[in-house]
Amino acid sequence: MGLHLRNKTTEILRLKSELKRKEKQLEEKSTEVMNYLYTITHELKAPIISIRGFSNILHDYHKQSLDEETKHYLSRISDNIDKMERLIDDLAKYSKINVHREECEWTYMRDIIDDAIANVRYLMVGKAVRIDLNGIFPSIFCHRLLMASVVTNLLSNAIKYSKKQGEIVIEIGYNDSELFHKFYIKDNGVGIPSNKHDQLFEVFKRLHDNKHIQGSGIGLAVTKRIIEGHGGEIWADSVFRKGATFYFTLPR
Repeated sequence: MGLHLRNKTTEILRLKSELKRKEKQLEEKSTEVMNYLYTITHELKAPIISIRGFSNILHDYHKQSLDEETKHYLSRISDNIDKMERLIDDLAKYSKINVHREECEWTYMRDIIDDAIANVRYLMVGKAVRIDLNGIFPSIFCHRLLMASVVTNLLSNAIKYSKKQGEIVIEIGYNDSELFHKFYIKDNGVGIPSNKHDQLFEVFKRLHDNKHIQGSGIGLAVTKRIIEGHGGEIWADSVFRKGATFYFTLPR
């Protein structure tokens, strides 16, 4: 019996060691991919700057001889350069997101929520927006600025993808009955089309095809990377045209 127990203990220790080794390899591979991604974004900057430069030369020095159709195409080129620069900047930002434990601190989640609400005030101008808080929010160990960006992004989406008429109602809540801290942000907006559910947290995937709503479609991917960097999970529950609820967990 004693020998059998020792063998089981030895096997458990071996499996734990193997798991740690695999986790380290995965972390190193992830870092390698992110560094490569950042290098690519840096290399893409130069040709974009050149295209913008030549486009500006054509417009500034030859505009008297250009017909309206050519001016229109130059304007389209300029707009697409702006879009490409935003995509590259967002991709660079995504590649540099890392949650280091030494940069984390104990922070009241309510303070983070208050910061996030302040960050989206400009989106509420001219709109009827009500934000309800539900629950007693705990103190969490996190990177405060990154966690504020998570809540800011989710609130921003709730406001941007609201219905055209009626009051925008957003509920921010906390559930302390779970093994993890569980938070949610619920809205009464347009919801998420069923064909987009599997793509929600992918890079450059937009919730809707509305061209009037600014954004590159990287916000939720960044949010997912931050939450997972803290050891948590994030997911969504939504019915099209009936609002959406985003949940995320954090370790206790």
